[in-house]
Amino acid sequence: MEASAPEAEAVFGVPVTSVVADGFCVPYPVELVVNKKNLGFFDSSYEALDINGNLFLQIKGTYQNLQKKRVMRDASGFPLLTMCEKVVTSKHRWIVYRGERPEGKEVLFRVQRSHSFQIMKSKHEVFLTSNVNEDIPDFQAIESKPFESYKIYKGHSIISEVLL
Repeated sequence: MEASAPEAEAVFGVPVTSVVADGFCVPYPVELVVNKKNLGFFDSSYEALDINGNLFLQIKGTYQNLQKKRVMRDASGFPLLTMCEKVVTSKHRWIVYRGERPEGKEVLFRVQRSHSFQIMKSKHEVFLTSNVNEDIPDFQAIESKPFESYKIYKGHSIISEVLL
């Protein structure tokens, strides 16, 4: 389900697309610090903090029955979305659902690598549910320098940058 955030119709000439919630669409840069914790051999957790150290997002990841699953929650612990990796795909395909459990939930989008084998720079394609044919991705996440940054594109326009 996609909609434009009414208060920010276009930022830098690019229409705003709200995928998770309008509150995550802002026309200014937001600095976040991401911390990762390994919880055992396969499980992990991430926290995204603002520059004042306040919790913004949290993600808990598990690995069960040969499938990876991640649940993203807001600062109050409310589940925003669940990411589930398809078990056997050459492009490491993930399906992202609204809420905590994927059973019977709305699919928000699908993510996959653009090529089966990516060694240096990773490139991911994002397909919204309205993109049934999946011939052209709605968004792309491209690693600019290995392990340093990702740029998020809508078409040929950069809409976000993540510095690692």
